[in-house]
Amino acid sequence: MKKKLFTYFTGIFIVVSMLFVSCQNDSSDSSDDVTVNTVTLKERINNAKAGDIIDLGKESLKIEDADSYTISRALTIKNGSAKNATFTVENTGIVLENVKDISGVIVDEKVGDGDFSLKNCYEVNKVYVNGGGKNSVHIAKTVIEQLVIQKKDVRIALADDGSTKVSKTFVYEDCKLESASKDNSFGTVVVAEAVKNLDLAEQASLEKLVSAVTASAAETPVINITVSVNVTIISADQTIKNSISSNTENADFINSNDKTIENAELNEDEKQEFEEAKDPVDPVDPVSTLNFYGCAQNDSGILVQTTAEGKFDEDVAVGPIDGLTIEKTDAEVIVTNANISTIDKIWNLWLESYEKVEVKQGKNYKISLDLKADKETYVLVAAKDAKTYSTSSGKYFKIGTDYATYTIETGTVPLDWTDGRLQIAMGTAGKLYIKNYRIEEIETASMACKLHIGVNTNKPEDFSYDGTLDNGKGVTLTFNNASSEMKNGIDVILNTPLEVGKAYKVVFDVESSTALSNGDIGIWGNGIGDESESAGSNHFSFEANTSKTVTLYIPSYQLKDESYRIAKVWFAALKACTLKIKNIKVTETTPEAIAAENAALGFYFTGDINGTNWSAYPSESVLAVPAGGVLKGQFLLCDGNNWNSTENAVTSFKVLSKDSGSSIKAESKADDSNDYNLFITNDTAEPIFVKFSFDDEYKVVVEKGSVNDVTGFYGDTAYLGKELTECKFNGTYDLQEGEYKAVYTIDSAVVRDGNLSQQVEIRTISSGGSSGYTVIPLSDSVQTIEQTFYVEPEKDLWTFTKIRGYNAIVKVASCEYIPTEPRQ
Repeated sequence: MKKKLFTYFTGIFIVVSMLFVSCQNDSSDSSDDVTVNTVTLKERINNAKAGDIIDLGKESLKIEDADSYTISRALTIKNGSAKNATFTVENTGIVLENVKDISGVIVDEKVGDGDFSLKNCYEVNKVYVNGGGKNSVHIAKTVIEQLVIQKKDVRIALADDGSTKVSKTFVYEDCKLESASKDNSFGTVVVAEAVKNLDLAEQASLEKLVSAVTASAAETPVINITVSVNVTIISADQTIKNSISSNTENADFINSNDKTIENAELNEDEKQEFEEAKDPVDPVDPVSTLNFYGCAQNDSGILVQTTAEGKFDEDVAVGPIDGLTIEKTDAEVIVTNANISTIDKIWNLWLESYEKVEVKQGKNYKISLDLKADKETYVLVAAKDAKTYSTSSGKYFKIGTDYATYTIETGTVPLDWTDGRLQIAMGTAGKLYIKNYRIEEIETASMACKLHIGVNTNKPEDFSYDGTLDNGKGVTLTFNNASSEMKNGIDVILNTPLEVGKAYKVVFDVESSTALSNGDIGIWGNGIGDESESAGSNHFSFEANTSKTVTLYIPSYQLKDESYRIAKVWFAALKACTLKIKNIKVTETTPEAIAAENAALGFYFTGDINGTNWSAYPSESVLAVPAGGVLKGQFLLCDGNNWNSTENAVTSFKVLSKDSGSSIKAESKADDSNDYNLFITNDTAEPIFVKFSFDDEYKVVVEKGSVNDVTGFYGDTAYLGKELTECKFNGTYDLQEGEYKAVYTIDSAVVRDGNLSQQVEIRTISSGGSSGYTVIPLSDSVQTIEQTFYVEPEKDLWTFTKIRGYNAIVKVASCEYIPTEPRQ
């Protein structure tokens, strides 16, 4: 039910439980994306020869959302979706034809006086003209939001199609605007003060022509505007009117339709947009301006390596990391890990920026950087806000020995980031090189969720994720390889803020490509910020290609200095499958409403009470706290009859405790695994017994209980009830194949309440092998019991001990498994 039940989450998810990959527009500038084994558009462009035609409709190319491409040869790219890409054109003779979903085109200065053609591309957000000459930039059957002209003496030619429209044309350099059809339009044209010559040719049509020159200069012609007789200008400001010279006798009547130019002014919105448009936002901010910590986790916390500048975070730093150095040059950051042999998981070692990543509410950002390594390796690039428990946008990449660009998106964030950081998990790189960090605001993402692969190995290729469904209301997840354990999974970040102190209902539909039996798939949900507050189960089942509704209830209790959390659902599979998750809804609810919807649910105290397996105890149960020991656990809203096998509505609720009685200390605090539990501590030399109940505010009331009401194994003592009871303890997975001797020291084994006890026994049980069995004589004296058992060769080697019987108390002083001679 809870991820914390599996020991493998103790390491990686402490560090990266809040990380995440975008399921909205999965952005990657790398051709080495690990999730798809096809040629990328970037590879195709980089390997193409001059004169090649790249037909997106016929070629099977991987195209990332919101990616950036540089074209340095005379190529034609046509017939397909660019998925909101930006193209930088660096050579003459390049053509983009019938390509939809183009975010931007930059005609680079490297084009010189050459030409560029944009044909039938419909909606393009921005076109920057920094290159080109009198041979011109040709535009046909295309709608452009902004045309920004920054190349002196360039010619912009609209074709004879009557359907080419520019919403706003910003002119910063002398140029020529012409159109072969009067039905085309340059829209609103704003002319910079630096412009001295503007040529309006053939049948160019302008809705509005205004100057950025101040009003005080309006009476003086400051621009030489040449206007052909068939040009149409609907409206203009006085500066423009005073600047026009043409072959007509009266400048007031130059329109081809013989109408007077109307009066117009540059409004504040146009002025601001014009001022912001000059020069494309150059996202290049050399990463050498960033400082990085090198981070790793040990038993005492997170180790932080200081940066090349000697900066470090005193709140986090425990000490330097042996063998890790971070060197910063003018060109790049070089990170060296001398202990590469110790890396078995991608997140063993990661880098975090000292400088903050600024992200604003309601905005979506693209973050890119160039990476290479001394060998091929997987890395994870992510960004997160630690202070507000935001999810990060992150993605796994397979990088090589040559620099390539890798891109992620933040997704539209619900609140401002107050402590945003860039993170890079190094993988198995001995040397990692970083340069050209860039961040830029892009169009708001329409997605409702992000993805993060919680991989606990160095093989993220075992997982993939694909696109968004239902207008951002779902995702497709693919588990490529079956696993023997649910160590790895995919986080679906719902990007929905959860107010702390409230409960939420998460409902979604799941369809699997493969039939999944009970135990093949696990689904959990929580509010990011505390992994212990999980809802879910590893006992789901699905028919193939049949949709099934899953409901989870997620609490969001105030435990830290935080304002909100983010809803997250985690998927893990033991069988290769593809899951389609649709119709995701997150709504606020209450414990009362949950109980009304699910009669089988109730509040139970749960924890690792008996040493190996979690158990659920209902209200009014009596539990033992060993002498000098601690009883810790959580209160769950669940089905107590079989709490970890309920498919829906298995939910962890953090319930605050109340102190009760001088000998009992009940408090909610963090343990060494960064988990939050209820702790009952016993500072006395004798066991104490506690009883739990709940008040009207769902807070825990702790009272003294009686030994006669205790059943189970607590600390070192088995309390066998009046019915037949089995208590498991001392489980281990560390044994090898062979013969062993189990040696138990029993301090005492006594009748519980004075009545005669039936047989009490102790068993040693091993995987696939024989089990030891001994009857324990009832006695106040110390006893030593020895048993021989065998561990047979199996995939998972395990052993545990079980005490079985009734109406007795058995105290175990010690237990040891000793290897003997190998079995003959």
